[in-house]
Amino acid sequence: MILFPFFRLTEPSGSIHDGLGNYSIGVKCSWLIDAREHNSITDKVSDGPTQPSVIRLHLEEFATECGWDHLYVYDGDSVESPLLAVFSGLMYRKNFTIRRIPEVFAHSGSALLHFFSDDAYNMSGFNISYQVNACPTNDSSLNCSGNGDCWNGVCNCNSDFTGAACNIPRCPNYCSAHLGRGVCDKKQQRCICSTGYIGNDCSQTIAHGYWTAIDAGETEGFTPPGSASHGVAVFHDTLYVIAGESYGKAEALLYMYDFNGKVWETAHTESRPVPELRYGASTVIFGDKIFMYGGVIEGKGVCGELWAFDVSAKIWENITVKSEQCNDTYEMCGPLRSAGHTATIVTNYDQAGGSP
Repeated sequence: MILFPFFRLTEPSGSIHDGLGNYSIGVKCSWLIDAREHNSITDKVSDGPTQPSVIRLHLEEFATECGWDHLYVYDGDSVESPLLAVFSGLMYRKNFTIRRIPEVFAHSGSALLHFFSDDAYNMSGFNISYQVNACPTNDSSLNCSGNGDCWNGVCNCNSDFTGAACNIPRCPNYCSAHLGRGVCDKKQQRCICSTGYIGNDCSQTIAHGYWTAIDAGETEGFTPPGSASHGVAVFHDTLYVIAGESYGKAEALLYMYDFNGKVWETAHTESRPVPELRYGASTVIFGDKIFMYGGVIEGKGVCGELWAFDVSAKIWENITVKSEQCNDTYEMCGPLRSAGHTATIVTNYDQAGGSP
């Protein structure tokens, strides 16, 4: 049985679910949250141009057949709109939580949700709540995660919390005070760690090595969009982020981060042609060149291209080796189409002895 129901929601808040019991097999359902009639709160008190309303979605329950039954969320009124998220698998079910899913928000004034299930297996489904022009929050039942007041779509946090949703304690984990590693300084609104300890909650031991987060607030100016399945290389004092999936938000293939100046910038190349946007490619640096191999190109699929980027000259070069007689055999010879792999530099390789 194939179902194609479509629902249009215009209320400022509500919920979306698949119905009672398990969802049906072989079903396709779509929900359009149309908030274009609800101007944002700030627009109602100003004479400026109308801005699209912001729609915030929270996954209250979600359990589908992993890898086969998917829920797609688009920032707009059609499947041609920017894709915000794709959900599949067991994430929330009654009191069971396998991971925390951040709220999804659409800025266009409308959001399209499309659910697809195959013919093999079904589960309990999902329950998703939404609000128009609401403040960000970790809990849909609370304003500003219960740690602040909401005003014109913006949270005003209590003194002990920060973040857009007031969900970040200024002194996390009470600064590990129960272990004698730090104390919370109310005046500075941060942890003061004891000698030998570090971290925002003083939980890391300096002698064992430690992690530090480079927050967006510590960088100046431009920040690239978040991405997945990208490549990273470090050359001198610069971090290079190459390619990656950002749901159409990336405007360039290559971004650079200056460790000293703590600034991001887009790498402007002096060459033509340049590689197409892709994700899942491998990257490795050798000398003053970054080598990128394979990856998935939108509309073309997995590729076997090999590109080199000269970090000094800022020039891309396609150095893909063209196979000749190899294609007429069953041998595994390059260039193989590949994605999601890694690359490793091997030097001083003795072919006869077979050892590096």
